[in-house]
Parts: sequence; C-alpha cells; structure tokens
Amino acid sequence: MLPTHPLRLRWISRYLQECEKLVGVILSGEKELSRRNPSFYLDWLRNLTPNQAPAISSNKSGEILFSSGEQAWYEEFSPRNNEIAGVTLDTHSTKRIARQIISYLEAHPYKSDGLSVLLVAPYANKFPAELISTFRNFDWKDVKVDLTVISKRSAWPEIAKFFDTLHSDDRMLSGSSIFPSCNLSFIDYGENFSLIESLPNHRFDLAIVTHLLNEKVTVQNYSESPVSFGGVFRPLLDRPTNLKGGVSGGAISILMRPNKPDVMLETWSTHVVRSQRLKPIAPAQPENTDFLELRVNFEESAKLFIDLHNVCHWVITLERHISRQQIEALEISPDILSVEEGVGSSNNFTLIV
Repeated sequence: MLPTHPLRLRWISRYLQECEKLVGVILSGEKELSRRNPSFYLDWLRNLTPNQAPAISSNKSGEILFSSGEQAWYEEFSPRNNEIAGVTLDTHSTKRIARQIISYLEAHPYKSDGLSVLLVAPYANKFPAELISTFRNFDWKDVKVDLTVISKRSAWPEIAKFFDTLHSDDRMLSGSSIFPSCNLSFIDYGENFSLIESLPNHRFDLAIVTHLLNEKVTVQNYSESPVSFGGVFRPLLDRPTNLKGGVSGGAISILMRPNKPDVMLETWSTHVVRSQRLKPIAPAQPENTDFLELRVNFEESAKLFIDLHNVCHWVITLERHISRQQIEALEISPDILSVEEGVGSSNNFTLIV
C-alpha cells in the first residue's frame, strides 16, 4: 500500500504537524528537551509509522489482505494463508532479542565458553543468522554458540545458506580455531510437534520463540451499529486495531478496528469486508460497520511453552499477539523477568523474558 492512500495521508499529515510543532516550540525557547534523556521524544517521533492504517485491504478479486510487512511509509498486504510464509524480523526487533542474550551472558559470563540456544521459529529464514551476528559483536564476538533451530523442514536450506555467510573467513589462515564457533542443527516442526519427544533429555540455556502464534489465528466476521462507543480517535497516537482478552491466559482477540470511533477507518473496513462477501454481514442493517476479528488460540501452544520453560533456563518470547497474563497463566507459573511492549519498527511486538 502506497503512502498516498487517504488513511495513510491523514496519518502523515498529523505526523508532519507534530514535527512542525516540535521544531517551533524548541526554536522559540518555549520548551526544551529533557536534559536527562534529550533523545527520548525525538526517538519516539523517529520510530512512529502508519502501521496498519488501515489494518486490512483487498485485491481485485475481493480477497481480504492483512498487513504482513512495512518499509518506511509503505506497507505490504497479503492473504491470511500467506502471512506466515518466510517471516522476517526488522532490525529493531532483532537487536532487542540480542540485548536479552547479552544480558544473559553478563549474568552468566562463564557461558561464553559454550552457550546453548533453542530457537523456535517455524517460518524463519534469515532471522537465525541475523540474530547470531547481531549479538556476537564487541565483547561477545568469540562466544561459542550451539544453536538448535526448530522450523519447517522446507526452510532448512535457506536458513543454512544465510548461516554460511557468518563463516566466510579462512580459519586455517586466521590462526583461530579450526572449528566454527557456532554450530547449527535443525529439528523439524511438523504436525503435532512435541518438544519432549523431539529432544528427550536435552536442556538449553536460552529459548527464543517468535511467530509461533501466527498459525493459531482464526478470522471471524462482525457487525456493529455505527458509533456504538464513545471517545475520539487520534491517528498519530491511537492504534487502528483493538486488543481484547488474554487476561486469564486464554485466547486473545484482535479487532480490526480501533477502540474509539473513527468514520474513515470504519467506512474502509466495511468496504473491504463487503467487497469479499458482496453483501453486508447483517443485510437487514446495511448502515452497520462491518469488521473482522482475529482470534489467537493460545491454548493450543500452551503445552509447547510449558515444555520450553521446563528445559530452558531463560525463555525469550517475541510475538505480535501475546500478553504477560498468558505466560503467567501457564501451569508452571514461570517467573517473568521483564515485559517490553511496542517492540519493533512498527511498535506491534511484545517481548517477554
């Protein structure tokens, strides 16, 4: 989707107005940036994007498309069944995970002689290599890593190809260890996957989970009367989608509409949904707002998360649709070290350790 889409143009307009306002008050001396953290507000402005504005779209045949990637003010949309194919993480998300790995090494410096990492990324390709190269810099460039990747078998060749670029130097001439400092092994993520059966009697220092919940999503249609709730939607500050549920560790619902009324987003949502159905969801009430709900069934993944916490010292989870309450509601009630929301260039991931 191009930045010239009306909803994105509205966001860009608000963004430029906010930047103009900031420049004005700073140059006039009316306000000044915090001396303790002068870059905080500037970083916030720099990282803002019109992500999921709008949240859904449609192609020529009326098929509904969902946001699957973003580059600057452009956004890529794809059908739901293609969203999880070949997923990648932006640089900001990769750095946040790498920072947690470094935190683990700082707390356990002896692990630099051998760090075992279990990466659960069923649809990853480039991410494993990018993660290793990101955290093995400066003080930790010589750390030895034993990386086990749980992914679809079809992704193995591509993962290995990116991984080979990490060892392009000639170790015979460099005088370093003949064997590579990072070993890579694979486990097939097949149907009805069981961690305990695939890796019996294994223990790991770290587990990293990402994009696992993408495959646990179902799409449902909804219709509501116009302006059935109050508030004012602010394009620059408010999310175009609305997250509900997950408090007791159950399913999470992501409504493809904001939690405050907005005529433009509601009209666009109704247009997209009806372009697929060729009729309103509630034919007797054509004035209603039609929208979609994505339901993430966390219960199906709970067993794997429990197994991960049983065999790994730390579990780092980066997911788009997850909450602290879901992790705490697991049978083993794992300790939560940190929760960071708004991770990624689009601010739509949650990182839980």
